[in-house]
Amino acid sequence: MSWSMKATGNPALVAAEIERQFAGIDRLPNPEEDVKRAARVLVAAALQAQHQASIVEVVVSGHQDSFTTGTDPNKQNGFTNTLSITVTPKP
Repeated sequence: MSWSMKATGNPALVAAEIERQFAGIDRLPNPEEDVKRAARVLVAAALQAQHQASIVEVVVSGHQDSFTTGTDPNKQNGFTNTLSITVTPKP
């Protein structure tokens, strides 16, 4: 599954909006749910570190794929996860 979110504004408003967007994502299968939960914590910490009078843009996205190895293409062997978090101060 893939998921993404974006918000721009002062850190407190962006934190609230990103939290709302995270809450809107249904529970995902693990390990993707664990990755999403960790991203949520990291984004909150990054926004708390910003000057509250600044303007920031936050873009967060994640994706999980399963893969197979060996001769049985129907046997799932594991997962790969992609995570991107960008917190950019705006002038």
